[in-house]
Amino acid sequence: QLGPEYPEYLWNPFALEPVKHSIEYISAQLLGPAAGDSAERYRLVRDTVFPEWLGIVNATHEEILDVAQESDSVRLRQRLSTITSDRAQLGWATHGHSAVDVNLYAYGKDAHLLRGNHENTDIGDFIVQTLGLDLDQVSTLIKNDRVVQNTPAVKQEWLGRRDLDAPEHHPHMH
Repeated sequence: QLGPEYPEYLWNPFALEPVKHSIEYISAQLLGPAAGDSAERYRLVRDTVFPEWLGIVNATHEEILDVAQESDSVRLRQRLSTITSDRAQLGWATHGHSAVDVNLYAYGKDAHLLRGNHENTDIGDFIVQTLGLDLDQVSTLIKNDRVVQNTPAVKQEWLGRRDLDAPEHHPHMH
């Protein structure tokens, strides 16, 4: 991430603050029948996706065109993610996990126990201990719950629940 073009770690969290929809929601809208023809998609991206849904008011013509013309859902989600991440100055080493240390900030009861370096699993152990969780009991409940997945098993097409942008999940947003 750091290099001649990006010499300092200067992430901009304010670029993420106005985001109102997930890239999954946006890509579903752009690839759905309501998006219309190519001219309508271009207007949707320019007038709604960037300024209203992602809070990006300085999108370039190339970015708008690139998103509006993309027809593959995986590439579209990656483009939307990259455009948003670039403005927040978030550099991703991979699309998976990396072995880079990350900062952890904590306050409250026993927060001092999180000072210094910790293995990532130690954080989970701290949460379990602090909250007094019984993971064996939770595991038993999960194993006994008959959940049926109605989503087709196409790995690259499914990135999570699509209904998380529904208003009932965000009562504070209008």
